[in-house]
Amino acid sequence: MIKLIGTSRRRADFSMEEFFRYWREVHAPISARPPGLQGYVVSEVVSQLAGDVEVDAFIEQWWDDVDAYKAAAASDEGAAAWDDVANYARTDGNFWLAREHVLRERRYDDPGLLRGGTGSEPGRVKMIGAAKRRDDFTVDAFFDYWRNVHAPLGGAAPGMQGYVIAQLDEAVAGDWDTDAFIELWWPSRESFDAAGASPEMATAWEDVGNYARTDQPFWLCTEHIFIAPPATGPGLLGV
Repeated sequence: MIKLIGTSRRRADFSMEEFFRYWREVHAPISARPPGLQGYVVSEVVSQLAGDVEVDAFIEQWWDDVDAYKAAAASDEGAAAWDDVANYARTDGNFWLAREHVLRERRYDDPGLLRGGTGSEPGRVKMIGAAKRRDDFTVDAFFDYWRNVHAPLGGAAPGMQGYVIAQLDEAVAGDWDTDAFIELWWPSRESFDAAGASPEMATAWEDVGNYARTDQPFWLCTEHIFIAPPATGPGLLGV
């Protein structure tokens, strides 16, 4: 399974409410038509936690493999989806093909708005952050350290309900130089805030500089679930 992950910003003449209404009501049904799509989630940025990179939303779409994505992107349905973007959003977003390292399973009870669900998990929040390796780390060493040393520290934060690393393998659009995105889920804003004040989270933040740059942006989001992605199993942390 591979994932297309990308950033989006609204057109200047659209409010945030109008931007996401158009996405839900018009764009999502169009962009879900390419053959082989296995999951489709849009994360709406509700606050910037660190950094100054402006993003209104993150797009995630799941495919069986790279060939399935590229066939869909080359299809008439894929072309129609891209053509519609300019009707509500800027067209200068960054997109990558990514592999997921699942540390703790993300669970979706709602099947998604395009599969008869409500399209949301009430109250749940998701933190997304960019990650860039230190100059003295190779790509392999960076992800080995993250998986084997850092992930058990970050995964110990109380209340966390999902922990996924998206390793960026191939740039599809844009020139943002980063290596990965971290995605963490909590059942509520209150549980996220409590985890942020915990000694476990303090220990995890202190470890970041041992393998990664500490100047990367982070955002707090809520999710619009159009097609819930496939289940992943418990993840490397075993819970």
